[in-house]
Amino acid sequence: MIVRGHEIFSPIPLVGELISAAVVMGILAGYEHYIDRANASNNGRIVYSLVIAFLTLFSIILLIPFHASFYFFGLDFIFFVCWMVAFGLMANLTVSHVCNSTWIWHDWGYY
Repeated sequence: MIVRGHEIFSPIPLVGELISAAVVMGILAGYEHYIDRANASNNGRIVYSLVIAFLTLFSIILLIPFHASFYFFGLDFIFFVCWMVAFGLMANLTVSHVCNSTWIWHDWGYY
């Protein structure tokens, strides 16, 4: 059996990607819980970020190393672009476009 380099090293960044997605999903799910408790309206930016985090977590199937997994690079690139869009949407969530100590109280309400 021939061991290829990408079969050994490609799961390493995917594990980091999955850990990051789990952290983002946990933080945003906490905010969603507070939004639900407050009977407040939902923000589409948060939902988009949650969906991207879920899809990234669902991509755990790509961790199985086999020869054809090299061709999933395109899917990883699509996830990268989606994460950059999610970051941009979350960064522009503030009303005043600044991040300071009162930002969390004015833009996220009582949660």
